[in-house]
Amino acid sequence: MGKYDEALHYFEESIKLCKELSPIPDIGITLNNIGWVYFNKNKLDLALTYFYQALSANEAINDIRGIGASKGNIGTIYRHMGDFKKGLEYHYHALNNAQQFDDKYWEIITLREISKDYHSANQLEKSIEFANRSLEVASALGFHVEERNTLAWLASIHETNHHFKNAARFYKLVHQLSDSLFRVEKAEIQNQFFTVYEFQAQVKENQLLQMEQEINSKIIRNQKYFLFLSFALIIISLVFTVYIITTNKKMEIANLQLKDKNCEIEQQKEVIQQKVQAIEEKNRELEKINQIKDKLIAVIAHDLKNPFNNISGYSELLVSRYHSFEKKEIQEFLKIINESSAKGNYLLDNLLQWYRLQTMSLQFLPLQLNLYNIVKDELLFYTSIAQDRGINIINSISQGITIHADSNMLKTIIRNLVTNALKYTDKNGIISISASYNNREVTVAVEDSGRGIDPLIKEKLFTGEHGVTSTGQGGEKGSGLGLILCKDFVEMHHGRIWVESEPGKGAKFFFTLPVPEDTEQE
Repeated sequence: MGKYDEALHYFEESIKLCKELSPIPDIGITLNNIGWVYFNKNKLDLALTYFYQALSANEAINDIRGIGASKGNIGTIYRHMGDFKKGLEYHYHALNNAQQFDDKYWEIITLREISKDYHSANQLEKSIEFANRSLEVASALGFHVEERNTLAWLASIHETNHHFKNAARFYKLVHQLSDSLFRVEKAEIQNQFFTVYEFQAQVKENQLLQMEQEINSKIIRNQKYFLFLSFALIIISLVFTVYIITTNKKMEIANLQLKDKNCEIEQQKEVIQQKVQAIEEKNRELEKINQIKDKLIAVIAHDLKNPFNNISGYSELLVSRYHSFEKKEIQEFLKIINESSAKGNYLLDNLLQWYRLQTMSLQFLPLQLNLYNIVKDELLFYTSIAQDRGINIINSISQGITIHADSNMLKTIIRNLVTNALKYTDKNGIISISASYNNREVTVAVEDSGRGIDPLIKEKLFTGEHGVTSTGQGGEKGSGLGLILCKDFVEMHHGRIWVESEPGKGAKFFFTLPVPEDTEQE
């Protein structure tokens, strides 16, 4: 609203209240806000002072995102003060923080700010380069508003440098994107307006019916008074008595009509409630679909990309410079390509199964299976990997144990648990798989001699929460999707899954499966 002095008053009162609390809460946001008030008042020195205070407050609580925002603000002030070198320095720090935190929104904005720094320093090529990088990230992630803002900045760059043809092209893209965003927003507003209008019309109709009912009730009361007077004068006019009887019959008909109207109102209320419930159900379905989409995008963007980058990079080296490598180096490259393709295939299989599970398209077909044979067949895929690392995998399951389970789901559970064990087990370590009967169910255990699991991570291991997974012995980092699949598949069998582990003492994953009713325990 442009009332900067009032804004400063309330922000400063907020700072005082924060300092009276123990422990002191995060005040970095308020300090940043005060800095922007002074910036808008063109008091750049004071703005810079508060942005530095916000940076110190965020560093004290190790708020990575807050640190990046404060550094970006400081860089913007230095640019406006004419110190483009310092502006670039702080904006590069802010960019590093955004990428470390994997905050794509701030990465887009900071890339655009760096472009502005270079433009202010008359480095046109650098300015266009970073603006294009900002546009690329915004377009890839579908951040249409930021995509429009970056297109507008590119148009401004070319316009101020008299590149009018390019400026016109970018302004046209800005206009097209703005029209697209406007159409989407307009459609949403129209839908909301229609729903509100329909509801208000129904409410008004109910009010009119209620008013009609009150009017009719008043008419009935008046007619009763009239009837009373008529009976007092019955001797005077028999015709008048007949008129009163006829009027009463009309009143009864009116009452019946009112009852019918009331029934219609109740039915309309039920229909409205059903529509509201249907809308809420659709909203829940849309929210679930958005969560599935976000998870798919996150896994594809961060986890599935790495193995395919390895395959592409090393195969390109072999194609372009095959004769410059020795045979041993070529074998090493081929081994990396093979392992990366296996990892990519493994992650893609998990991703597809998880997607089918979320969209209710995965069939559950439990059969009577021999547990020893299932595990033995799955371990064949890990023989070479285990031998390369000097890891001994032991199948201690009795050959007579049978379970009632879906074959594909059981193989996925075994594959994910063994893969995790290989990932976190040192060279010359041991992985053992065992099973035992317990009250009409089989408990399967996958144990490794690896480095164990931190207690904080162990509590959230099967939740799929961001940041729960850790780095394996070979530097690989998982998506956490495998353990979520294991939990969902085990629960579909009405079983349980849990882990026992201490740091430095390995980990032991357990899960239970039902046994056929006619199976004798061995």
